[in-house]
Amino acid sequence: MIDDYLTPGAYKVTKGPVTLYIGLSSGSLTLTGTWPANGSRLAIVASAITGHTNCGSELVPGTVTINGTAISFKQAGRKTSTATLTALPTIVTANLDCNLVITVLDSGLSPIQTETSTAINTRIEPHQSGYIDASGTWTTINDTQIFSDTSLVVNDVVRKNTRDYTIKQVDDNPDLGGEVAYYTYLA
Repeated sequence: MIDDYLTPGAYKVTKGPVTLYIGLSSGSLTLTGTWPANGSRLAIVASAITGHTNCGSELVPGTVTINGTAISFKQAGRKTSTATLTALPTIVTANLDCNLVITVLDSGLSPIQTETSTAINTRIEPHQSGYIDASGTWTTINDTQIFSDTSLVVNDVVRKNTRDYTIKQVDDNPDLGGEVAYYTYLA
């Protein structure tokens, strides 16, 4: 029934760092994705996981070699490459048996973000509410109400046309049987 009131054309927007590799350190790494236009360096995070706990040591440092330049790991942690990159590099590891996450940084060493859009059905309407504060002053709040059958959480982003709405409040609307029929969001 709520489906009769929802229309296509909106998207749930998920942002995350451009990640080239997530997995075990194993000799020559196979990178995924493409090099972003404003990419400059890499962030490498080495972490121990069950059964794979060697992230290097003082006696035998592990290395991650990027286009011939070695980065030494004596323990789990995060390191940043020093050479400026313009394309997907060749990465080889040695003396490591741990998990690696490799992401792309810009020239200011901030993670480069990528967006993934998932189509959702919504109804978006203006919403007004208000309250009287302790001094007796009436305050009006104008925001946007979004109805959808897609589950979202606070801080998720919904894009309709060129406008982004950040979810500030979530309410579910169960039917008589207790099943959630749709959600109401305030943005």
